[in-house]
Amino acid sequence: MKGATVEASVLFVDIRGFAALSENKTPEVIVDLLNDYLTRVTDSVIKHGGHVNKFVGDEAMAVFGAPVANPHHAQAAVRAALEIQDEMAELNRQKKMTGMKIGVGVGINSGEMLWRKPGFPEENGIHGHRDNVNIASRLTKLAKRARS
Repeated sequence: MKGATVEASVLFVDIRGFAALSENKTPEVIVDLLNDYLTRVTDSVIKHGGHVNKFVGDEAMAVFGAPVANPHHAQAAVRAALEIQDEMAELNRQKKMTGMKIGVGVGINSGEMLWRKPGFPEENGIHGHRDNVNIASRLTKLAKRARS
């Protein structure tokens, strides 16, 4: 298997209190919310030159600076995170009639990471190198709910 060490930024974002939020909602309402949320996250990441690496439930992981090098990957990740929070505020305004309001936690970290080219089963995308991916994930868990 081949991979390359790259200088990149990784961004994680997830919905705070998603289990409680979805308790008394129909599956159709939850799927609609998730689709809207994940579409907005994806659009913001792509707009700022990032790549969505994966989704796990309501969590998204995005990479800036790989597979295409970008010397401004950290700034791009921060801009995407700020736009995601603006998008969540807009989503909350649109969902006001349903009584649903979401907040998100975001974590970003930059540094050396291992990029494995797509095509390796279960192993494509960015991976931790010197814990840089894990730090971003931990920051997301510690992040306070973004208010909108």
